[in-house]
Amino acid sequence: MRWLRALASLAVLLGVLLGVPWLLLQLADPLGLLAVDWARALTRPDDGHVLLGLLSVIAWLAWAALSATILAELVAVLTKQRIRIPVPGTGWLRPVIGSLVAAATLAPAAMAAAEPPPVAAATSSQSPSAEHPPNHDEITTGRSYTVRAGDELWSVAEAQLGTGERWRDLLVVNSQLSASSRLAPGDVLQLPPDVEVTAGDSLWALAERHLGDARRWPEIHALNADLISDPDHLRTGWRLLLPAWQPESAAPSQPAAPAQPATPAPDASESPTDVPLESPAKALPLPSNSSAPSSRATVRPGLPIVELTDAQETPVVADPEVDPEGVLGPIGGLLASTIVVSVAARRRLQMVGRAVGRRLIPMKPDAMRFWTALAHRAETADTAPEPLAATTVVLGWRDDGTDVLHDLEAAGWTSLVGGPDTAAAVGAMLTTLACAPWSSDVEVVVVGAADPWAAALDDARVTQVGDAAEGVTHCLKLSARRRLELGMATLAEARADEDRAAAYRPVVYLFAERTTTSQEAKLREALSFGAVGVSIVTPGGEGVPIHYDGQLATLGDVSFTPQLLEAPARRALIDLFTDSGSLDTEAAPWWSTTPGHDAPRFAVERVAGHPYVVLLGEPEILDPAGETPSRARQQCVEYCAWLLLNPGSTSSKMQRSLLVAESTRRSNLSRLRRWLGTDPHGVEYLPDAYSGRLQLDERVTSDWQVLQGLVGVGVDLAPDRALRQALALVDGSPLGSAAQRWPWARTLVEDMTALIVDVACVLADRCLAQGHVDEALWALGRAEAAVPGHDEIAIRLVEAHSRAGSPEDTDAAASRFLRQVLEDNREVAPEHARGLAVARQRVAKAAPQHAI
Repeated sequence: MRWLRALASLAVLLGVLLGVPWLLLQLADPLGLLAVDWARALTRPDDGHVLLGLLSVIAWLAWAALSATILAELVAVLTKQRIRIPVPGTGWLRPVIGSLVAAATLAPAAMAAAEPPPVAAATSSQSPSAEHPPNHDEITTGRSYTVRAGDELWSVAEAQLGTGERWRDLLVVNSQLSASSRLAPGDVLQLPPDVEVTAGDSLWALAERHLGDARRWPEIHALNADLISDPDHLRTGWRLLLPAWQPESAAPSQPAAPAQPATPAPDASESPTDVPLESPAKALPLPSNSSAPSSRATVRPGLPIVELTDAQETPVVADPEVDPEGVLGPIGGLLASTIVVSVAARRRLQMVGRAVGRRLIPMKPDAMRFWTALAHRAETADTAPEPLAATTVVLGWRDDGTDVLHDLEAAGWTSLVGGPDTAAAVGAMLTTLACAPWSSDVEVVVVGAADPWAAALDDARVTQVGDAAEGVTHCLKLSARRRLELGMATLAEARADEDRAAAYRPVVYLFAERTTTSQEAKLREALSFGAVGVSIVTPGGEGVPIHYDGQLATLGDVSFTPQLLEAPARRALIDLFTDSGSLDTEAAPWWSTTPGHDAPRFAVERVAGHPYVVLLGEPEILDPAGETPSRARQQCVEYCAWLLLNPGSTSSKMQRSLLVAESTRRSNLSRLRRWLGTDPHGVEYLPDAYSGRLQLDERVTSDWQVLQGLVGVGVDLAPDRALRQALALVDGSPLGSAAQRWPWARTLVEDMTALIVDVACVLADRCLAQGHVDEALWALGRAEAAVPGHDEIAIRLVEAHSRAGSPEDTDAAASRFLRQVLEDNREVAPEHARGLAVARQRVAKAAPQHAI
């Protein structure tokens, strides 16, 4: 069949190069336009000759570009890519033309090879014997790694794949693993086949070097299409996935030579694939849970091997990035909700202290996906029972879904006995104690943990010590000191005394490493001092035992599914805490002095008569042309917003971002398509994704896009009129109540908030400088209604009221600002302290009898 494909490709190319111009000459002659009397043609109805002539000119230009691309690819193939002739505007077409040229140049060789040669005897290392048939359930990629003590999915990915964030790639090629798997020393893991681009590399060279056939470069391009927009330009340092199969089956069509035992034929239900010539990678079998025949298997970073058929728009296999269970592991709704609330509060503190012209550094993609998964899981949380002791943690869930609670201080010493990775159990307890509202007074000492919890949390209540010996000493000294200070008083009496309560807050020691016999004796001594507010959790030991056995755990007579924070989730959570705790910012892209700042990208007004999406307030769709859906209306608005903000994206990217089931995505997208409807000419506002890309009609706009267009030259350079128009668009908090329902939009909300504040501050500063105090107060009021509590807005309100000569309003604005800073446990920035002082002096000068 290879020679037939080569001849077909050659026929197509010859048809384009020779057949198309012949056909064009038969239909119309563009030279006839030279004889046209244009004065007459432009003033009288056309009989069709001019229109046909113009269309033929366009057709000839298109043929010329297509022919130039074919010739350029032919030169590249014949010179083995040593000569590359770029044709502007044809990057999207090059892979298709390249495939045709590559196939066509194989025609002579393919015809000569039409009669297959005798099959040479294969060595035992290349072909399994009849006595040992191949195991089609196992994936071999030609790259492997033997697990060592202490390895986890993240650390293996970090060491072998360049970044720990690629841990999901290991799940792709190791079907026996899941996100919750624990690695055992001696296990052999398959590593995804990939290659790093170095200086001077091209797709042709990579295909020749790693696949044994340079003409297979379009396969590499197809696998990495979301990374490579132009196949002629590769960026040094990129890691590209390589195909691990032949595009055509090369299974022998006749038996092997008698001297060699025949390789058993694969089962008819399987699709045999062979190893490419000189390629180290072997065939990757398709997922066993797929029932439809595949047209091609695809591997992408962070995605499983998937099958795409003509009838399927997106994969149907489980994806850790789509399935929250795969992202989070065994984390319950209550813990997820406490993390979401805690991180949101930390991120708010970053936002209110941000300087004008700066932007919060966006969260890492893995941290953002983890955040989205947490928000979805938090929706399943039941209300925490009241009241809860400060040191209560959720150990897991019974079969009926109810939480298994455990009070660490009441237990005194809790022992983790049996199977799980201790760090997973300790991580879940630590996160609860650090984030849960009922544990706000608890101090935690983390002992011997490899993960940088204290640095990531940046919380004075969390201390991290290096090893068990140091932790035991710390615990013994604290217990002895508290016992001595208590004297004859009880712990309850000391905590009831508001002057002494802070000194006797609960302290929990979480040991991530096992203690020795002598260290356990010292822990017993520490607990022998009685109730001093100290509790201990250790792997093993003599405390209240929690027995772990596989996927189950027991506490006394209660059997339950344990809550664990496994390695991938710990890494993602630490990234989330680190990102939300950092005070670092970056130059805002809406500021003219920011490197790489672009000119306006959006229209500065709404397209009348066409759908319009409100995002700078409670989200809604205005002026849809279709019928309002009877169900899932909010989800349709969400999908429309996502499509506006991610134009040209694929359905699989949409599914991963929104973390919804594929069936749900399809249903809601159909509802949205009917709701948006068509324009008067029957053009759909949301066309079907025949190209694989989802794209709203360009006439569907949003207030957020209009705002960006108004300040596209840079907020600092935008005229006052544009800034007023931008603020007039703001009708409440960005995304309103949907900001909590759309966790994928976290970065969007932060950017919206920052831009609104910056627009208001710039306009207010200009107005105050010109003496237009009322307009400055209007601008600041619009921003404060949308973004309450921001330092830059608050300090300018103080200044504006002082310039307006209103001591009462100035005093109220200053009090609100200082109260908010104190509640947030922050310090007043030096420039804001100077602003308060200036306002105080201005008011005192205008009304000496009044003091702020």
